[in-house]
Amino acid sequence: MSQILVVDSAAAARQAITAILHGAGDYIVQTVPDGWEGLRAAFATTPDAVVLDMHLSGMDGAAVLHHLRAHGISCPVIAYTTPDERDPEEYEDMGFDAYITKSNDSTCLVEVLRSLLATRKRKA
Repeated sequence: MSQILVVDSAAAARQAITAILHGAGDYIVQTVPDGWEGLRAAFATTPDAVVLDMHLSGMDGAAVLHHLRAHGISCPVIAYTTPDERDPEEYEDMGFDAYITKSNDSTCLVEVLRSLLATRKRKA
């Protein structure tokens, strides 16, 4: 089973993502409400993937990603956020492995996550 870390400031979003991933099976989900706790959790557990909201209090998603990479956490990180003024390619330029808007249907998150994990497994 893959360990997925979900970092999102909205409790409802954390619950929804957890329900989506549990419904898809094969995932152990850990959720935290902010970037600092996300970093602590990632350093303690080394997740297989991170689902990361961009609009976090205290430290935004781009800063969290930067700290993860600076500390050797190389797992796939998905920017999972509300649609904003950024061009989706900007997320790739920041170093995210994928960008998904919260308005997408739930199958999109599962499909992208499965694809990223499968690609990582093939490279290992």
